[in-house]
Amino acid sequence: MVFNPDTKTNPQSSPKIVVAGDVCIDWLSIPVESLVSDVDSPPPMNWQLRGGRHMYARRGGACLTADFAEAAVGGFASVLKPAQAEFPLANLPPEKIIHSMLTLGRNDRERDKEKVPYWVVTQFDGYAGPAYPDKPEVKLVENDDPDARIVLLDDAGNGFRDSKDAWPRALKQGRTPLVLYKVRRPLAKGPLWEHLRAFHLDRTIALLSADELRGEGASISRGLSWEKTAIDLILSLAHEPRFAALRRCPFLIIPLALEAAVLVRNLRDRPSSAQLWYLPNCTEGELLRSGRGEMSGFDSAFAAALTKALANCESSQPGQIDQALSEGIGEPTRTGFWLMHARPQRQVLHVDPPAGISV
Repeated sequence: MVFNPDTKTNPQSSPKIVVAGDVCIDWLSIPVESLVSDVDSPPPMNWQLRGGRHMYARRGGACLTADFAEAAVGGFASVLKPAQAEFPLANLPPEKIIHSMLTLGRNDRERDKEKVPYWVVTQFDGYAGPAYPDKPEVKLVENDDPDARIVLLDDAGNGFRDSKDAWPRALKQGRTPLVLYKVRRPLAKGPLWEHLRAFHLDRTIALLSADELRGEGASISRGLSWEKTAIDLILSLAHEPRFAALRRCPFLIIPLALEAAVLVRNLRDRPSSAQLWYLPNCTEGELLRSGRGEMSGFDSAFAAALTKALANCESSQPGQIDQALSEGIGEPTRTGFWLMHARPQRQVLHVDPPAGISV
């Protein structure tokens, strides 16, 4: 069945998408200008005569990913999310939920030959959380459904992967959802990965950045050419023993900052085919270096686009998944998520297949 995003369905009968993982609170620090006394208004207090900052608490981590997924699929699927906090976000201490601190500043973007103001992250100020060795709370999925068609996991390595009781019920043995596994280092380690490997690996798509691979020792060049970077990435995956576990995952999606992404298809525990999407007039990381500014949630938005594509997948057959992922990777480029200046290019990369297998 193909789902039309313009079609409204009964929530009781619509396909279910479960989003679970590590949650956090994003604290956005916004500059506030000093007040100027007005003869017709009461005089401001002394602290208001100086510039300062205002703090806003916003949903982050798996909660933000779930919100993006819900916006992406629209009314044709039901998105089940981590349970809402019983208190306002601003009242939750870091001893319970990790806090991420982001300093924001103003910037301008040109749209239709006019400057449009927007906010960017000028500095990531790290995290606040429970004192070691205490761990943050892990949120269960609200109204979890064991028959969910898609499970989107946001594993930031902050406790969810070790908390079996918090995993979606659709991951239990005998269930057959499509699994989109958004993961950070350490890669292919921990109870969650072992569970996926044992029961769901043939339907699992791993989403991880090239920097995560570099952080685990992959020799992946940067800025020479897109083809060189992509081939380095594939060679590292194919030959380095530390990535043997990842080679067992049938699909790997690897973004290269905001300007490119590689889709790797693995067969018999090694890469068998690969596709590269890239902006030909940019190098890796250039859009952020060019002064546009950083923002939290790029990877969550990308995961949401992939989730939408998978929801339209007619079956769980590898060929259908491959086609859906190709469409999902291309979707952000068409909608302007990558802030591109030129039309993105797609290139099929040559990968030597295992002996006896035609690709």
